[in-house]
Amino acid sequence: CLARRCGVKHSPNNVVWRTLLGSSRWFAKIISGDRQDMIVVKACFDESGKLADQDCVVFAGSVATEDEWGVISTRWNAALNENDIRYLSMKEAIAFSGEFKNWRKRVVERDRLLDYLATMAHPFIGFYSSAAMKTKDFLELPEKQRAKLKNLQYCGFEGCVRETIRGIKNQEMKVQLWCDSSDEYARQCLDLYIKLRRENQDVRDKCIAITFAEDEHFPPLQFADMVAYAVRHSQPDSTPEPIIQKLMAIFSKDGVGKSGLIYQENGKGLGSGKLEPMRIKQRGVVRS
Repeated sequence: CLARRCGVKHSPNNVVWRTLLGSSRWFAKIISGDRQDMIVVKACFDESGKLADQDCVVFAGSVATEDEWGVISTRWNAALNENDIRYLSMKEAIAFSGEFKNWRKRVVERDRLLDYLATMAHPFIGFYSSAAMKTKDFLELPEKQRAKLKNLQYCGFEGCVRETIRGIKNQEMKVQLWCDSSDEYARQCLDLYIKLRRENQDVRDKCIAITFAEDEHFPPLQFADMVAYAVRHSQPDSTPEPIIQKLMAIFSKDGVGKSGLIYQENGKGLGSGKLEPMRIKQRGVVRS
């Protein structure tokens, strides 16, 4: 799977979240350094779960080039149109509400649609990044540190940004971040993005734009919603539906990596996280 239970340690180093990074094919043009002209890739992220009422909070998404997101979007919209669906929300799809309110007796068709969308998009994805964070662990942190970190969603945003920057080696490759225009999180994510660019040269060099958009109109953000939802509902203490297990198998079938974001207990909080070394796991072998 793409993410596992995070561990928060009450020590000078607090691992606030851990992530598994899934790589579908690690574009040669992303990881190589021989391209001279600038290429912009889109990293699209969404959250799943709330600190106030969920056991686990997830921030997750994936990276692809503009052209590849274009192909995904065209095929995505065509599949939804064929099924008279305006947009995909995983919460609605699983609960048979909203766009799926009349699908309760069409479980096989629903699962076939979700399977198709994930299978179709996966080959175009450069890599995934997800942060799955236990609310209990966060709430057990000292009050002073919780105040510095504000909310697990922002820790997840920082971690996914840092992981995206680390995953792109080509110096000419730039990143445009796309996030859902959530009333609850967008403003703070923008402030954190500005802080990350101001205080981190690598983020300033790589991240050139951030966009907030309504996910109902953008398939890349709907795909991010799918990834985040699947990660949250496939945690060790959950009982995922078969379709969730199938989606996770698609996202992680080409190998996954493990990493963590560490905040110092006496540090500055958001904006000061440090990534652990990435350990790549493929075909049962883990290597640093």
